Amino acid sequence: MRRRELLQAGSLATAAALADCTVPGVSGTSEMTTRTLDVPDRTPIGVENQNGRVTVETHDASEVELDVTRESSFGSGRFDEVSVETGADDGTYTVAVSYDNDAAPDARRRPSRCHCSDEPARHRGSHR
Repeated sequence: MRRRELLQAGSLATAAALADCTVPGVSGTSEMTTRTLDVPDRTPIGVENQNGRVTVETHDASEVELDVTRESSFGSGRFDEVSVETGADDGTYTVAVSYDNDAAPDARRRPSRCHCSDEPARHRGSHR
């Protein structure tokens, strides 16, 4: 029963809108990807995001599912400068949004961080 002790249901789904806000009626660039991650039992999960929406939910599964939506109304240049990186460091598994060079400088002024511990209530809802 991997991860069930940490999340009570065992899985984490994260959706993030990255790069820029989209503007209705203006065509832009959008990409959605899904990754399944193997995270050891009882490992804390940290989510680091500089811009956009991050939703963390529990599910009844033994793995972590990461859903990422990147969107930009300013074309592929800024879109390509945003990536989502995952990995473990100091006992915490981190999902982090990374901006290359000077991408989205306004977003860096509004950092947000959600650190999910083994308290199930903290794994629900949106974090901005």
